[in-house]
Amino acid sequence: MAKSCFKQEHDHEKRKAEAARIREKYPDRIPVIVEKAERSEIPNIDKKKYLVPADLTVGQFVYVIRKRIKLSAEKAIFIFVDNVLPPTGAIMSAIYEEKKDEDGFLYVTYSGENTFGTEIGLPPDRLGIFSFSKNQHSPTASKVLILNAIILAWWGLEKNQLK
Repeated sequence: MAKSCFKQEHDHEKRKAEAARIREKYPDRIPVIVEKAERSEIPNIDKKKYLVPADLTVGQFVYVIRKRIKLSAEKAIFIFVDNVLPPTGAIMSAIYEEKKDEDGFLYVTYSGENTFGTEIGLPPDRLGIFSFSKNQHSPTASKVLILNAIILAWWGLEKNQLK
């Protein structure tokens, strides 16, 4: 993936200073830059900079992006961090700690298609739990438990294959 537009528009020292200032002022928030993948047909997002609650899940953040770009429910959206698809149940603070840029921002790219096709392998204790409010057209509790079980099972298989 090409260099971030945000990185091209702002020099490293300014980005680093801004991220440090944000983290100091809002220690329970994560500075995230969201940009559309280059060749994606999905709508553009209205703003790039987000202060995300540390305990927000990736799935909840995808919901925020979906709303910002006014994407209909039947259309797919994928987000990538460092060209990798993070697990939906992962907590944003865990993704931030593993994948933040040296300038202190977490760079997220979104697309209407899964252009990279791999997932970040986080240990189960860092995946978190899906949590959605009733008015978000969310999965039922049983579906959430099944999704969490699949993620945990996937991690177990992945972990055993690495030995």
